[in-house]
Amino acid sequence: MDNKKRTSSFALDKTGQPGLSKQSDPISKGVRLQRNQAEKQRRDRLNGYISELASLVPMIKNSTKPVDKVSVLRLAAAHMRLNT
Repeated sequence: MDNKKRTSSFALDKTGQPGLSKQSDPISKGVRLQRNQAEKQRRDRLNGYISELASLVPMIKNSTKPVDKVSVLRLAAAHMRLNT
C-alpha cells in the first residue's frame, strides 16, 4: 500500500462536520462561467438540429402537440427507414 499523504478537498465546517472547503475549490468563477456558456451553446446547437430534423419529418411537422426530443429522433429514424 502507498503510505503517502493524500490531500482532500473536504474540510470541517463550523459544526465540525465534513464538507467541501471553499478554499480548495480549483475552478474559479470565470472558468465556471466559460464552461457554463460553452455548455449552453452546445445545448442550443443540439436543440436547433433537433428542431430542423423535426421540420423534415411529416408526422412531426403536422403534429398539433409538441414532440419531445427522443420522439423526434425515433420518428425521424423510422421515417428514414421507410423511405430509403
